[in-house]
Amino acid sequence: MVEAQRLVAEAAERSGEQPVTAVTAERLMEAVGRLRVTGNPQAAESATAPDPLAEALSAVRSATQAVANGRYGKAPAEGVRNTRAYRLWAQLFDAVQGEAEGSLLRTLQERGFVKRRGR
Repeated sequence: MVEAQRLVAEAAERSGEQPVTAVTAERLMEAVGRLRVTGNPQAAESATAPDPLAEALSAVRSATQAVANGRYGKAPAEGVRNTRAYRLWAQLFDAVQGEAEGSLLRTLQERGFVKRRGR
């Protein structure tokens, strides 16, 4: 078990320079989730539960790579706002840092993790 911890810690450190795919990370988290543990099962569950912010970051990185690799092709010369890629981007932007309550930015600000500008 000590060797497994060392390998996971090493993989986490190396992923800073060379990120792993979302699929690889998901498989690792699933494997950790299958560990049999003693003691407080709720503590173990929260420690191995997927981190939504980390998952969001991974998804954004994956989307960036997909766009770079041509997943959506080139934008049309006209009517770009009518494309699926643009509409999804607008929804993503609003969900992350939109002005409305319920955006990730506003929620993080409410919980004190992110400061509001000028305050």
